[in-house]
Amino acid sequence: MKRRQITAIIAALALAVTSTALLTGCVGKSYYYKVNDDGSLERVGEIKKHTEDESSVESTVSTSDESKEEKSEVEESSEEEKSEEESKEESKEESEEAPGGSDEDVLAVLTVEMPTDWDAQEVVFKITDSNDKSASPEVKSEGDGVFSCTVSKFADDGEAFVDAKFNVLFKKGGTGTSKTTEDTMITGTKTYVAVQDGKKYTLSEK
Repeated sequence: MKRRQITAIIAALALAVTSTALLTGCVGKSYYYKVNDDGSLERVGEIKKHTEDESSVESTVSTSDESKEEKSEVEESSEEEKSEEESKEESKEESEEAPGGSDEDVLAVLTVEMPTDWDAQEVVFKITDSNDKSASPEVKSEGDGVFSCTVSKFADDGEAFVDAKFNVLFKKGGTGTSKTTEDTMITGTKTYVAVQDGKKYTLSEK
């Protein structure tokens, strides 16, 4: 009698395993079964799989991390471009403020007002010093007989000026008549007025 019961139980278990395998292969699901006293099978629950869900979560997390990294790289690139643009703007402003070079290289900005009756067609600023160094900076017309120039701390040969001074040549076109002022020490950015004193042409601070 016991042998028959054991045989029935083994057969039922074999049938349960076979049924589970068949169900899993057909619909992709697995179930729990129990064997009743009469040898029949009763389904008691489904075996849930977490592999797909976990894979989906991992994929979502990975995608999110990659998105954050790409966003960070874009922001860093944008900040670098912005910094380069600001640097270019600052360099441009410095260049415009100091036409003769950087502010550190400028000795002075000289402005001279010429008498209207001199009617000069050409104006030249000549810079010299105690070591016979010289330079002729670019002259800018301000209109109404007013001329200016930016004087560098360095002569044309690159040497620094020592006790720099300057004079101004006013040359009239056509006749070639010219007037050259006497040397005047450079003591900083100033405005001068050119005047005639007898046979001399001098510069007076305004």
